Amino acid sequence: MRRERGLLIKTISIAMLGLALAGTAACDAADKPAGPATSPSNGGQAGGDSKFGTSPTTPATAAPTTNAPTTKSQPAKTTPPKADWAKLVNKCPYPGQKVEIQKVTTADVTQDGTADTLVTRSCDASTSYWASTIEVFDGESRKRLGTLLQDDKEEPVVTSVAVAKNIVTVKAYGTTLKGTKSCPDLSLTYRYEYTGEGFTGLSREAVAKKRC
Repeated sequence: MRRERGLLIKTISIAMLGLALAGTAACDAADKPAGPATSPSNGGQAGGDSKFGTSPTTPATAAPTTNAPTTKSQPAKTTPPKADWAKLVNKCPYPGQKVEIQKVTTADVTQDGTADTLVTRSCDASTSYWASTIEVFDGESRKRLGTLLQDDKEEPVVTSVAVAKNIVTVKAYGTTLKGTKSCPDLSLTYRYEYTGEGFTGLSREAVAKKRC
């Protein structure tokens, strides 16, 4: 009987010791501060895929740098001053005899993209007229490229000048040995070709005029 009572007392003591230890553990757990809440990696919604309320950080992309080609400004084209053709054409043969400019025609005779100048000129005459010549000047340098109608025996007076590419057609009236300058008796047509080194005569037509 005493032995059973001793065992009972011992069992009760062990049970009370276990309860005391459990209570101490519970108090320690209550006294500990709560740890930081962990956010799930799915945007704060545990167990879900929604990204509502998240602000994903996008890495900044540097703006591409382009090396734009440098455009050089083209020099403005300058228009040469108007020429005084009376001073540029050949002088008249006699002292004090004045040059007369009858016609100025511009056309690209040399076919280089720049208009050339054909100057029809004559001289002051005490008689009815002085024969015409045509001096052709380069459009860029104003260098004389050639002179047309020089030493023509019919003493032509130019009425028109036409240019088609490098071909120059000249119409004029002239005088035969039987005619007079007061009444020219020929209608003349000349055709010249510019060859790059000068002018070559292609044709000459002379038709008798019935009237002055």
